[in-house]
Amino acid sequence: MLYRRPIVEHLSEIGALTPNFTLNHAIWLTDHELDLVAEHGCSVTHNPVSNLKLGAGVARVPEMLARGINVALGTDGTSTSDRADMLRSLALAAILHRVGEMDYATWPTAEDAFRMATNGGAQSALLQDDIGTIEVGRKADLVLYDRSDYGFIPLKDPVAQLTYAVNSDAVRTVLVDGRVIMRERELTGIDEAAIKAELREEAERYL
Repeated sequence: MLYRRPIVEHLSEIGALTPNFTLNHAIWLTDHELDLVAEHGCSVTHNPVSNLKLGAGVARVPEMLARGINVALGTDGTSTSDRADMLRSLALAAILHRVGEMDYATWPTAEDAFRMATNGGAQSALLQDDIGTIEVGRKADLVLYDRSDYGFIPLKDPVAQLTYAVNSDAVRTVLVDGRVIMRERELTGIDEAAIKAELREEAERYL
């Protein structure tokens, strides 16, 4: 043990734990460490796909949520999660923590996972007053989905359907602060076809 005590206890002792502090992954935390994270208002980034691929373990997300810890949803880098697909992470965050736990009352719901992907991420980045929800006066960071996707037919519970039934193929248009960066699955700021062709050529040469 590097600091002769768990790392979160060390961070608490030196005053590093604040609402400005986000723990990435946070898989092997003790009960006391979870209490410290909650006490100091820190956030945690949950990266379920990456953690499973690496065999790193499963974060104690149900216990974090029960303590009121803000949990954000992430993908980690493409070297550990490959697709960096937020909808893949969204679905996994909602179902992973049911394994081995028969008490369904403790399971994170689709709404919990959706909150991690929206408000949770905004709070982790200290941008909760600007993004994370669709409201007048907030930045228009929006993802528009294809309502004709099979996962949305019939449309009954959009959050549950987005979490469990839809994949990233349903994404049509993306706006960041009101600026359209992808329209009908075509990026607006770059020549994606040319870049992909160059990547393929260089990658094949390297291999």
